[in-house]
Amino acid sequence: MTASPYWGNPDATTQFCEAKYVVTPYVAEFWNSTSSAIYVVFAVLGLIRGARCQDLRVKVCWICLGTIGFGSMMFHGTMRFSSQMWDEIPMILLVLSGIACKDYCCWVTSGVGRWIVNCGCWGATLAAVYLYVSSMFYEVFIHTFTALVVIDFLLGITLALSRPKSPLPWLCLLYGVLIGLGRVVWECERLFCPDGGGTAISWLHVVWHFCSAMSAYLGILSNAQARFELLSVGDPVVSTLEAWPFVPQWLNTMGDKLDKRQ
Repeated sequence: MTASPYWGNPDATTQFCEAKYVVTPYVAEFWNSTSSAIYVVFAVLGLIRGARCQDLRVKVCWICLGTIGFGSMMFHGTMRFSSQMWDEIPMILLVLSGIACKDYCCWVTSGVGRWIVNCGCWGATLAAVYLYVSSMFYEVFIHTFTALVVIDFLLGITLALSRPKSPLPWLCLLYGVLIGLGRVVWECERLFCPDGGGTAISWLHVVWHFCSAMSAYLGILSNAQARFELLSVGDPVVSTLEAWPFVPQWLNTMGDKLDKRQ
């Protein structure tokens, strides 16, 4: 380190490539910390834009996304384990909230299946979080989060298959592609740059932030669209009349055609 640690010696269960306390003596990883604000931007956008047209389940997702942003800024700013929890626990809660948004939307998330999916995910997650916090073994978090994302994505695809001519399959696909791309970038940083190496590879974590934030944004919108199409809850999020930012124009056009058929 080039300066004494303002927040104390780092005790997080994982470290990243960015050199510590280089830009300012008050922030451990300046660029990783400031780039985390993108989560808050998307969350505020979602809460404001969806205030009158989205139900509580979707709004909880936006709140989780915003908490991730603040937690990630704290985590990268201090590199302390207590701040790390404010980043990683909301990440898990966001995916669990996304899974809950799919209740009653298809046969897997209806009836007994709904209880199996939700209780199974929550039970396994609580056990994994307890193991993670007690052991401070980072891989427990990584595998738990990855498993939940895979489950959420597969449920989304199941919903999408029932609506092949709607924008829903494309929203789900974009969600999966972006989080997958972000994960590849994240792993490249972990593999090819030593902790605190400070090389150009450190910028890959900033790329991860933008990929995962956009993925979460589109994933939440896909949940809102699914609840509109399958449960008649809320308003559509793909429409040229009230287009959401960052949603491709061709998807909005597809949404207009769907409204006309309905």
